Amino acid sequence: MVVLTGDIHRFHAIDVLDDPAAYVPGGSAGTAAVEFAAGSISSPGSNGSGFGSQVRWTSGDKRGYLVVDLTPERVQSDFFGFPDPEKLLARRPAERWLNGFTSRRGVPGLQLAPFPATG
Repeated sequence: MVVLTGDIHRFHAIDVLDDPAAYVPGGSAGTAAVEFAAGSISSPGSNGSGFGSQVRWTSGDKRGYLVVDLTPERVQSDFFGFPDPEKLLARRPAERWLNGFTSRRGVPGLQLAPFPATG
């Protein structure tokens, strides 16, 4: 199962747990689903702290968007954006791939993607 979330002004890649005692980050035990949260293109966010190990990646200091590539065998979510959102548009850094995660059919849990999906 894949859950998509937005409007929280920060990026997240999360393993949704059904058995926290069995959970090991990067594995599938204890994981029922994966969740991806899109950041904000223009509004400020915060980095926050105190997230559990099921939050595999988070960023509130970058602006951008999420691209989801879904096939029958896997889902890949790629986070794109730029740092330092307070800069004026004319001086804003180039957009880049920030991070990506995959989850394979029948194997719940997030794995780091080595590069953006081509789909």
